[in-house]
Amino acid sequence: MTPLVRLLPAFDEYTVAYQDRSVLVATLRTRDKGFGMLNPVVVVDGRVLGRWNRTIDKDSVHIRTTLHRALDGAGKTALRVEQERFAAFLDRDAKVSG
Repeated sequence: MTPLVRLLPAFDEYTVAYQDRSVLVATLRTRDKGFGMLNPVVVVDGRVLGRWNRTIDKDSVHIRTTLHRALDGAGKTALRVEQERFAAFLDRDAKVSG
């Protein structure tokens, strides 16, 4: 099954609207529990898996991701599709790293 990957912006309602966020970060190590809640986050199948940022230039957007665990082939493909979707929204080419 293809995972659902989303790049959520800082202060997104999904990550800040709930008092108990333990389900969102269940896959992170204990010392990372507060990681990313107020920053742009990578969400895979409903769980925060890392963070991302972007740099926009004239023709492209460079999207960098930092994940807490590696994705399998389907996950990598789903992340790339989401990165391309974000770049298309900005009417730019995607350049990715991370």
